[in-house]
Amino acid sequence: MTLTDQPALRPFTTVVHDIYRNVHKGIRSDLFTVTHTAGRIDPGDRLARVELADQIGRSVARLELHAHHEDAVILPALEAHLPDLAETIASDHVRSGISSTACTSNSRRSRVRTSHTRTAKSAS
Repeated sequence: MTLTDQPALRPFTTVVHDIYRNVHKGIRSDLFTVTHTAGRIDPGDRLARVELADQIGRSVARLELHAHHEDAVILPALEAHLPDLAETIASDHVRSGISSTACTSNSRRSRVRTSHTRTAKSAS
């Protein structure tokens, strides 16, 4: 029978996982893509404006879903442990909701303005 040395057990330590990093990096990437697209298109091209408006609508929907999930899951824990941060995030979500509404409204309005129009056939 052979005895083996057991390594000394280390005390438990808290593992810190940044739950915000990857999600918020994705959100920033999406917003940069929308901004890049908006700067690249011809504003007189109705089809490009419609495509951009759709892209903005999808981005706004993702932002609203994300805020809703944070409010439902993260904020209760923050309120218990970091109330000042929870208050900041809650007010940021209210402010971003107002901005999202204006953004969506403006993008919808840009769909109907006419100038010279590119058709789906000429776009290819």
